[in-house]
Amino acid sequence: MKLTALPILALSLAGFAVANDQAACQEKNGNLVKTIQAFCSNQALQVPSSYASRGATSSDKHSHIYIDGSACKPAEWIPQSFCLSQFYNTCANGGAHGGNVGMMFGNGGCQVFKIQYTKHPL
Repeated sequence: MKLTALPILALSLAGFAVANDQAACQEKNGNLVKTIQAFCSNQALQVPSSYASRGATSSDKHSHIYIDGSACKPAEWIPQSFCLSQFYNTCANGGAHGGNVGMMFGNGGCQVFKIQYTKHPL
């Protein structure tokens, strides 16, 4: 019984962390959350790729997200759940609007999730 409870607890805690990061990001910049969700909806996201490096810009034009995966050899697939959780975590750890930060994930840290924020629209 204890052995089956531990994995369930671990999954519950991981889901709680993602929800907390998403909530923190939403509080900082709701437009950014929508941009992250739209960008991460790509089921075939991999790095390096032109899609990942081109990224996406928020509807208010203040935030831009992208993934620098140029150091990933061979290419790495990023599942949607990882894309969401890693961008939410990056946003939660970013500045007042969730931006101006980059965090490393993936094999050897080759995936750099970046969020740029500018007070004046891009």
